[in-house]
Amino acid sequence: NKETEQIKKDPDFVKKTLNDILSEPAELRKGRMSVGQIDEREIISSELSSLVKNDYNVELDVFSESDSEKYDPKNKAKNARPFKPAILIE
Repeated sequence: NKETEQIKKDPDFVKKTLNDILSEPAELRKGRMSVGQIDEREIISSELSSLVKNDYNVELDVFSESDSEKYDPKNKAKNARPFKPAILIE
């Protein structure tokens, strides 16, 4: 399984993600579980792009960690975790 292979390459990711989950209030965890799987990239692209453009006149580019075309000169994608996107501001 591709996802299992990726997790085995970075066991620290599992530890950090588990700590993230356990540090959240139970109500927040229940809410996220009831929503099910979401496309974080799509939400950020559709919701934040227009907000950032309107409020700050800044273009927002959103990439998935696995996107081969992503612009990531500081290799921030490796630090992204569920509900904790990696952000590069230039």
